[in-house]
Amino acid sequence: MIILGISLLEVLREKKCYREEPNWLQLADRLDKQSVKRTFLDRFFRSRLVYYPGAGDDVQPLQLFSRSRAAFGFVYADHDLTRNDVQTLIAPASGSRLSCLPGYELVASVDLKPWDLVPHGWTSHLTLREVRRSPHALETKAEAFALLSVFRRSSECEPDGGADGFALLYICSDPVATYDALFCQPESVARPFCVVLDWEKRTRWDSLGKGKYLERVARRSGVRPNLLLVNDRSGVWEGYQEVWRPDLLPDLSSGYAALFEAVEEPGRGRRLISRSRPEKPWWI
Repeated sequence: MIILGISLLEVLREKKCYREEPNWLQLADRLDKQSVKRTFLDRFFRSRLVYYPGAGDDVQPLQLFSRSRAAFGFVYADHDLTRNDVQTLIAPASGSRLSCLPGYELVASVDLKPWDLVPHGWTSHLTLREVRRSPHALETKAEAFALLSVFRRSSECEPDGGADGFALLYICSDPVATYDALFCQPESVARPFCVVLDWEKRTRWDSLGKGKYLERVARRSGVRPNLLLVNDRSGVWEGYQEVWRPDLLPDLSSGYAALFEAVEEPGRGRRLISRSRPEKPWWI
């Protein structure tokens, strides 16, 4: 059944996506300690995560899922933003016209290394031919980085303004390979609750839609998200049914065109098929 006539925020609440705030967020003020950082990352990756390939500076999913309390962990992957761009996004300079995350303030931020995120290494679910033909190996202006940031509600936030806090992991990387490395390895503990597919806005990421590289990785590994949030229904992956669409397109409150839910149980997946390391790592 497709839900009509209500906002996406209300749908996430109606579908009982609400979660109590996880206690690992309380570790944010001690992330400078290695043992605490490891514990935080382990619990972060075991939580309900929203993955956004080609995210750019779009904070709409942060606002949507934190306000609905549907998720408290977010993973963004994009080639184009520099570390300085991301820092400006999450912590605007004093006196700037408006925060990108109204009602929240940055309480902790820490740089991560590849081995913090994928300590056992990774092997691609794409063939070497597919890796070589992937459009994500384009030249990028940004140097590789991973920045973990934790936010808490500010005193100016309204009482019903949403979650008390959330965490954002922003990785400058190939978004398809990052999905594979983080979620789809035999040792992976992280699983994507929702994947945001905004290929209309991020036209460079033309391998995210139906039958393209990201879906191939998800199907071959058996690791598929519960939800797909899209701004165009034409390229939705197989095995998903529409559960919400706005009365007007796009939805004025969220900017998205539809929410899809998985109707197939994730399979066991195929074995890792690359016979050697990809020519470019996921962290580039």
